[in-house]
Amino acid sequence: MKIKNLPLYVFLQVDADGETDLDFSELSGVSWCNERVFETDQRYISYDAVIAILNKIDILTCNAFVKTLKSNAKFKGSTFVNPLDSLKKE
Repeated sequence: MKIKNLPLYVFLQVDADGETDLDFSELSGVSWCNERVFETDQRYISYDAVIAILNKIDILTCNAFVKTLKSNAKFKGSTFVNPLDSLKKE
């Protein structure tokens, strides 16, 4: 099953009064919302979104490194192949 329009993050609502230390594994009634309702709500970020962001950062960092390598090349007439070109999906 695939769910469309998943949010980047949700807020877990576990302790509206904020006065109790909690162990998530011991909770039986946890609700969530796509926006903060209580000051104590905990933001929970999608794993898939984090991985996508890290991959994008990695590609941008590698591209910056490759650009630096190209600009600092001491020789002319050689072909520089960027191994990340095959990974780009945009």
